[in-house]
Amino acid sequence: MTDQAREARSVSSQAAGRWPSPDLKRLGEVVREFDEKLPGWWWSVGVCSVSADASCGPDVAGPDADLLTRRDFDEGFHCDLPQPAQISDALKEALDEAISARNEARTTQDKAD
Repeated sequence: MTDQAREARSVSSQAAGRWPSPDLKRLGEVVREFDEKLPGWWWSVGVCSVSADASCGPDVAGPDADLLTRRDFDEGFHCDLPQPAQISDALKEALDEAISARNEARTTQDKAD
């Protein structure tokens, strides 16, 4: 094992389990904003020693289900923030990306109609 690999392994094992605790108040605020701005969409968050992650997309039973015919909406929107980071920030970034994409899709759709 090279010195560089040994150092990376040491830093990795030191960082394991030492990511910031989630700011639950802020997460609740972002979830409320998410539900208000993208009703009928699913979302998920996760955290580990490497990143704080969030994903979202339209639900098949939601008001934006028609967008699922487009690949970008079917694959969902994702944000992976390197540690130290908050899952609330990752969810907010995924939310902002999804809103922008939905607005663009609806504007394009309106022009085509």
